[in-house]
Amino acid sequence: MFMTPVVTPYVKMVRRAFARCMTSHALKMSIPKLRKVMEEMVEYVDKERLNGPVDVEKLFTRATIDSIGQIAFDWDMGGIKRTTKNLELLIACGRHMRQLALKPWLKFKCKYFPFSADAKRINGDLHKLINLWHEMAVSVRERTDNGDPDIVFWAALKELKDPETNQLLVIEKLRGEIGSVVVAGTDTSSHMLGWTFALLSDHPQVVDKLIDELQSHGLFGNEARDVEFEDF
Repeated sequence: MFMTPVVTPYVKMVRRAFARCMTSHALKMSIPKLRKVMEEMVEYVDKERLNGPVDVEKLFTRATIDSIGQIAFDWDMGGIKRTTKNLELLIACGRHMRQLALKPWLKFKCKYFPFSADAKRINGDLHKLINLWHEMAVSVRERTDNGDPDIVFWAALKELKDPETNQLLVIEKLRGEIGSVVVAGTDTSSHMLGWTFALLSDHPQVVDKLIDELQSHGLFGNEARDVEFEDF
């Protein structure tokens, strides 16, 4: 959807809907939800560091999928608290899709020998992921609260009408767009955070400057205030 070379009326419609939710105003309204996820991440680090080093790359991935769930869909993805296996399922399916793309014989095996061990494992995971997107799509369609389509993705997607039928998106298309948002946002954002912190760890003088700047704005230390949109 984001990188397709064929820009149909449907693609234009969906892109416009996504663009509405990526404005400065939408970001400002999302800060409280983002702050909640960051607080959960800090609590996790404070707890887990007592047991040894914390794998921040995995932590950023969990925080990212939680942020997307909360901000875009008001949905608990259970990443940081590990109350679900959604992230593990997403990672497994990503691995399966790469294998299917690189190994034509495996794709053939999954299609024509569905009872083989490989097919059961791969198809089973893919069906579980589709079921998750489906559950989220049904939840979006059935919501009675009036979300602002200029702020949250689920409200923007809920009111979209297929250009070909002039009807609301069928569940299959709705779940596909939900999956696109989660997949596209998770890898990109989490890897960006991981590399940012990796580079910072190699440049302590930059970290010192960041801390000084945060302290000067009251955003670091025991008496630090909450981050507001204007701080960005």
